[in-house]
Amino acid sequence: MGVLCRFRVTEKAEVEHYSKGHAWRIKLYGSKAPPFGDATPSANVEMLIVPEHAAAEFQVGKIYLAKFDLDTDQTG
Repeated sequence: MGVLCRFRVTEKAEVEHYSKGHAWRIKLYGSKAPPFGDATPSANVEMLIVPEHAAAEFQVGKIYLAKFDLDTDQTG
């Protein structure tokens, strides 16, 4: 079934990466808009993305959906 969440991008910064040269740090916080803000009043995600084309998908101030599903392959 999974859980659908809304996140707003609050920060996007180019940072130095020890082996790749540079990367993008993307910070997202749970959207305060209903109905998601009522159910999940606090949430945050931070990602370090190396491919520039992938980082380009994220825009500061925009809201993105994330779906969390249980991974049946638990070999981690």
